Amino acid sequence: MKATNGAPDKKSLAVAFFCAAVYFCSYLTRKDFSVALVAITEATGFPDSAIAFVPTCLFFTYGIGQTVNGAIGDHVKPHWLMTGGLLLSAACNFVLPHCPGVPAMCVVWGINGFAQAMLWPPMSKIMIYTYSGTQYGTASMIISLGASLATVAGYLYIPAILSVASWQTVFYFGAVVVVICAVAWFIYSTHHNIAGSNTPEVAAATDTPSTAKSPKMPLPAVLTLGFILLDVVLVGMLRDGIETWTPTFLKEIFGGSAERSILITVILALLGCACVVLTTLVYRRFFRNELVFCGTVFLIATVFALVLLFANGKSMPLCAVTISMLSAVMHGANLALTAYVPKKMKRFGHVSTVSGVINSAGYLGAALSTYIIASIKETHGWNATITVWAALAALGILLSAVAAIFWRRLTKPSGTQEES
Repeated sequence: MKATNGAPDKKSLAVAFFCAAVYFCSYLTRKDFSVALVAITEATGFPDSAIAFVPTCLFFTYGIGQTVNGAIGDHVKPHWLMTGGLLLSAACNFVLPHCPGVPAMCVVWGINGFAQAMLWPPMSKIMIYTYSGTQYGTASMIISLGASLATVAGYLYIPAILSVASWQTVFYFGAVVVVICAVAWFIYSTHHNIAGSNTPEVAAATDTPSTAKSPKMPLPAVLTLGFILLDVVLVGMLRDGIETWTPTFLKEIFGGSAERSILITVILALLGCACVVLTTLVYRRFFRNELVFCGTVFLIATVFALVLLFANGKSMPLCAVTISMLSAVMHGANLALTAYVPKKMKRFGHVSTVSGVINSAGYLGAALSTYIIASIKETHGWNATITVWAALAALGILLSAVAAIFWRRLTKPSGTQEES
């Protein structure tokens, strides 16, 4: 399905948008617990340090599931794996409201994390075998937008549900939506035959002499990947960790209802959408080294963290904007590391493994951050927590600078290779 003059054809765009729709719906049953966290805590009386284990379990199992399902995806058709993931996630959302305590919630939400991990590996496989050059970057942007728009939707419909019904209804609603999505995706993917990403037509469009074989990854590439993974962990800690606790931060510092705190946090999701688009435009226009770009993002995040530290408790609008931007800019770094880096490492082979490991590292960071933030906040307060965020962003600048040197050397032989 090659495009003419480098532009995506209509069929390719249709596939990308449908994949984005699937990712959108899946995010509703992935993010609903985090978005409704304040209301759940108020209704159940569970302490923050205890209930923080629930989203932490999802992050861990999602990260592990990326690698496991990446391997499974080599033997199972993508549309079957994605449909199964959607249905399993829906089942977990139906069951969670009936859990008697945090341990049971952790088990159910951990299974949900694995179910969610059944989506990205096969979806990534479809993208890699469908797009090339700027098409791949465009497809990545569209799917990332689907995820960010789902977060926006969550911050809008969940407070509306909480205002008229119990927190349990949030999970029932998400489950119904995902079941409908699973049926629609299975029918669409089967009818359009996009699940067979190893067909001769698609393979011919993407397989080149340099990628037909999977050579052993050289030691410099492995070492460079190690630095990149540390960067990805920091991105996960700042993006998902901050996003999870933003409603709690606003409510505890400035008061108000849980619904109001969640609605205010919609700023974060909207800025995340903008950052996904802006990242694609800025990266293509001004950057050739993904790690230099990430270092720039970490620098901007450090500034936002310091402003938030000084504004804490003084101005609600300024705090809402700065904490939202602190997390939102990380969407740009995440897109560069999870989509563009594996594309440039394609000549070393093992693309699926690299993609899975990188994505896993991001959610490992998210899992660590979700629990660590709760502990620091409870023992030392929000000022100490914000200081930790600033320190993590500053560490990201250093790691990115070191990784950028190795990355430049590693990608130099293919210096003019196609943009992703």
